[in-house]
Amino acid sequence: MIVPSPAAPQPEEAARLLAGRRSIVDAGCGTGRHSAFLASRGFSVTGVDASASMIEVARARESDAEFVVGDLSSWRPPSPVDGVLCRGVLNEVTEDEDRQQALDSLFQMLRPGGLLVLSVREIEKARVRYGREPVVTRSEGGVFFRSEARVLGDVVAVEETISSEDARADFRFDMRPWSLSEVDDRAAAAGFTRIERRIEGDRIVAACIR
Repeated sequence: MIVPSPAAPQPEEAARLLAGRRSIVDAGCGTGRHSAFLASRGFSVTGVDASASMIEVARARESDAEFVVGDLSSWRPPSPVDGVLCRGVLNEVTEDEDRQQALDSLFQMLRPGGLLVLSVREIEKARVRYGREPVVTRSEGGVFFRSEARVLGDVVAVEETISSEDARADFRFDMRPWSLSEVDDRAAAAGFTRIERRIEGDRIVAACIR
């Protein structure tokens, strides 16, 4: 894989965390890797992403998962689900009001007793990581990937390039990593009654019960 692998938890760990639950929303599913894996393990999965091109790739997988284009702040499943998986997506939500709205929205997707598995970058670990290694490059099969990150206070500005001999795509986006206390406070404000979290590498992985 030329682009760095998706955020923790990896598919097997996500399946373990969601064990015993049936209906799952993969919020910000991207190309559907986690959704497809969970569906193969017997979960009833709906993958949601705001990017139509990502959903097109996800639908091309041989998977029993359903994929829909939707904005996480407004999209809702037809009925509340047993579990929601949200990996990395909320790093790119940088405004306070929008961050709280995102947690509120994830809460509203769940039935009472439902589980949110959330993964976001941790602010201090991110500062150390990008301060130590601001530029990452990879190449494979004639495709070149380059990512450069600059830490600007609480925000990480990222510029990425994917190129080959006859094509090039440039991307720029901002990330705002989270602190443990912000995860706790925003999840509690959304209505979650039990919040457990750990730091895994430079990420926070949280399990939040509605």
